[in-house]
Amino acid sequence: MENTQRISIALDILDEAKQDIAGVLENDHSVLLIVESGLTRLINRLSAMIGKSAHTGAIVEHPPITDFMGEKIEYAKQIDVAVLTPLEADKQHFRQRVNELYDQFDSISPEGLVQNATIPEEQIFIRGVAKKAGVEGYEDREITVEFIEEIAAAIKQQAADSAQQAAIDKQLADPEASTKGRKPAKGNQ
Repeated sequence: MENTQRISIALDILDEAKQDIAGVLENDHSVLLIVESGLTRLINRLSAMIGKSAHTGAIVEHPPITDFMGEKIEYAKQIDVAVLTPLEADKQHFRQRVNELYDQFDSISPEGLVQNATIPEEQIFIRGVAKKAGVEGYEDREITVEFIEEIAAAIKQQAADSAQQAAIDKQLADPEASTKGRKPAKGNQ
C-alpha cells in the first residue's frame, strides 16, 4: 500500500472520529469548537499532502450564549436616539459656558486652563472655545499649554479682524466722515 492510500484511509478515520466526537460533545460547545477546529486543521494538512482539496466540513452553528461562569448574560438593548439627543436647556447651558470662557480666555493662564481641564466635562468647554475661535483639530487634540496658546492667538486674531471689519463698515456707512479733512481729488474741484 502506498503512502497516498494510507493517508487517504487516515483521513477517512479522522473524518469519522470528528463526527463521533461532535455527537459526544454536543452539549459542551466550547470544547467541541476546539476539537473540531483542531481536527479540521489536521485533515486539511493531510489532504494537502496528497493533493486533495481542503476539507471544509459542515458549518457548526452554536446557540447563543446565555450565561457565563454562572452569571446570566443580558444582551445590550437598542438605544433610543431620543435618549442621546441633548435637551435644549443643556445646549443653551453649553453655549453660555463656552461664550463666558471665550470672553475670559485672555485673562486665564494657559497652565490654569490645562489644570482645570483634567476631566472630559471641562475639556468640552475648551474645545467649544477652540471651535468658536476657528482652531483646526479641536475635536481630538490633547489639551496642552500649546493648544491653549493657539486658541488664545486665534481669539486675538478674530478680535483684530472684527475691529478692522467694524472700521470698514463704519467708513462705508458714513462716507462723509471718511472724506473729512482730505483734499478733494484733482478734477473734482
